[in-house]
Amino acid sequence: MGDSDFTFGESSLGNTYRLEGYLHKPEGGGLIITPKQSKISKISKVELLYVDDSKGSTFSFREKLRTKAYCVNMFNKDLVFTLWEDDAKNSGHNESNKPIDTKKARVDENGVAVAEFLLTKALMQKAIQGEIDPKKLEFYVTVEYYKNKKHATENVDVNNPFPQTPKQTPQTPPVSSKQPSKPAAIPKAKGSPAETKPVSKKEEKGIGETMMEKGKELWDWWESKGTATKEQEPTVQKPDGKSPAIVKEPKQEKKEDERCLCKQYDLIWGNKVSCEFRKKVIEISRRNGVDANNFMAAMAHETGGTFDPTCGTFKKHKDESREGYVGLLQIGKDSAKDIQITRTELLSKTAEEQLDAMESYISLPKFKGKLNTLTDFYLAVLFPVDCGKGNQSNHIVFDNSLPISYKNGKPIKNLNYWRNVSYAANPAFHKEGKKEKGKTYVWEIAENVKEWFDMGLKNKTKEYSCQKISSSKPIITKCRDNKCVNYADPIENPRINNQSDNVNKNRFHRSKRINSTHPNGYYHTGVDILASVGTSVHSMLCGEVYDLKNTLKTNEYIANSLGNYVVIYSKDKDEKDVYIKYCHLDSVSVKKGDKISHKDEIGKSGSTGNAASVYRDGKLIHGINPQYRHVHIEASRDSSFGNNRIDPEQFMKTKFDETTKGNILK
Repeated sequence: MGDSDFTFGESSLGNTYRLEGYLHKPEGGGLIITPKQSKISKISKVELLYVDDSKGSTFSFREKLRTKAYCVNMFNKDLVFTLWEDDAKNSGHNESNKPIDTKKARVDENGVAVAEFLLTKALMQKAIQGEIDPKKLEFYVTVEYYKNKKHATENVDVNNPFPQTPKQTPQTPPVSSKQPSKPAAIPKAKGSPAETKPVSKKEEKGIGETMMEKGKELWDWWESKGTATKEQEPTVQKPDGKSPAIVKEPKQEKKEDERCLCKQYDLIWGNKVSCEFRKKVIEISRRNGVDANNFMAAMAHETGGTFDPTCGTFKKHKDESREGYVGLLQIGKDSAKDIQITRTELLSKTAEEQLDAMESYISLPKFKGKLNTLTDFYLAVLFPVDCGKGNQSNHIVFDNSLPISYKNGKPIKNLNYWRNVSYAANPAFHKEGKKEKGKTYVWEIAENVKEWFDMGLKNKTKEYSCQKISSSKPIITKCRDNKCVNYADPIENPRINNQSDNVNKNRFHRSKRINSTHPNGYYHTGVDILASVGTSVHSMLCGEVYDLKNTLKTNEYIANSLGNYVVIYSKDKDEKDVYIKYCHLDSVSVKKGDKISHKDEIGKSGSTGNAASVYRDGKLIHGINPQYRHVHIEASRDSSFGNNRIDPEQFMKTKFDETTKGNILK
């Protein structure tokens, strides 16, 4: 009803969309949409964020500031982010503003560039200037596309939570008789985005000219506001937003507290579970980019606050052929198949052991990018088809007026059936009293799960019995040969997959990859190294096994799946974090936490996930031709493999040239 707007970001390029309207079921046709690249390269906006990617409105000197620039038609361009001190009171800027720190970041395939600043540097700069008790700082961030494009945020106030009593009176610097001259306004490029916008305070003051050649034209800018209070700590926002799990900073009086996740993270419902359980929830949430408190609220809701891994209807009959639910997230018949485990197996596991299966569930491809709010997280558990609609408060999830179809006297269990029968099965969501009309809306579900979130706030851990626990980031030990300056190859005598006679389609963002599924092309996220089933796969760097999956059988095809894989956390030659994922394996020969050296075998190459080869009547119906079987390798600076992906080839001993033949350079 009404009009809708659709915005396609940088990541939509190369994809084709169909917009279709219908009453009961898809009927085909519709509007075919093929997004095209913008003609004008620009920075759309800049945001100030907390380190968990939630929007930042208040900051503390104790935390890290993350700033994110959203760009159009600027893939692989380098941007310069500058954090500025603003001495002006209230609004506006001072001509004597000084840069605090500068970072360079590259725009990724999604049109996003990210930089992080330590706000303690701002505190140190104030002290250097002779200010003994810097209680408050006003700052802003500018973003520049080198010589001719600039973009800025509005001021954000930061209060110092550690004010000190001055012990001495600072000397007053001599007053200069020369007054700073007002810099000339930066001209706006004709036809640029900036030309259509009103004058920015940054333009008036010439802020940012130190990072660009004088006389160049301004193309774009943006402003966003924020404030801070003296008592500010890392904040837990409302559960309908993406909030950090941190409520209090780790206590400093005991060294063992610094590495105890239970004490660093004050999870809701923490007093109902073990230290190991809490630690595991935090690690799973970090790996999957979800809010740990939302995870806890969903499990509390499904288990009635008991966190009993055996609760549910399945334990009454223990029949895999029948409907029934079990466990921390009440896994049903279909969901158990999705994560390739039986409900009987789930029933036999402890709560801590069952969390591995819960991670498999929330990391399913159908939930990717949708678990950002408490409501959507719970919809993924309650009625997965509606996950992602948590912001549509009037969307109808259950409706007992929907018609049920029958065949041979038995109901057809389609979407209408489940929306109908689920209404009566979930009376907890009936919020309208006498006005109830047999429908359950998203807002009713949101209110209910919010109640469980709030109850969790009253059930936090008060007493800890933690031993020394290693941090969630593995500790890298030295290689057995006491050095790791020469990287190893993942496959002996490696060759890049030459499918379609163009190896660059199977490398990291060398060129668009085009196939029947993506006729307009898409960018590859890693490198494909040819390997027949059973070939030894070796770690390219020293490190520790961070994550793995080893449940699929060879030739078991699952769409949008990387199959069996191993993730190794390492340090590169520059001591920077790097996570490398080896995919489509037949088997895995390591376990989580194993310390390994480069050249160590971590598994056997295979044909699993969407690289499996499935035949019917002698014809290939899914996957790839066996001659192109390969190990797909991805690399990232963080464990989420999100916007910080990097080229994995740089960590291989063998180097390849840039021709379409993919010859090895000797």
